[in-house]
Amino acid sequence: MRPFSSARANADRRAQTRDAVNRRAKVLDRQFALDATIRDLSGSGARLSFSGGRTPSADTFIVVDLGVALGHEARVIWRKGDECGVRILKTQDLRGLVPGQFDAAKRIWQATGR
Repeated sequence: MRPFSSARANADRRAQTRDAVNRRAKVLDRQFALDATIRDLSGSGARLSFSGGRTPSADTFIVVDLGVALGHEARVIWRKGDECGVRILKTQDLRGLVPGQFDAAKRIWQATGR
């Protein structure tokens, strides 16, 4: 028998609430830019889904949130099928000057015509 009630056991244990979103993104996985969708987002992480059977092979990559012009350096926390959960390590606004690690992210965002 478990010491916790079933309601508590099933409670979401995240440190921050997550918001359901449905935003287009690109994931810069080494030399590839993969199409992705940001499914949910919090201040510290996100859930990404991929189509076409291709998911990132690297454990750390840049996520370009095309709708809001942000680049996120992210590390994979979990993978399941065509989805992965990431912890956001650093966020950069792509509308101004960016450090070198976000140069490719800025170019991809600019290419979307935003």
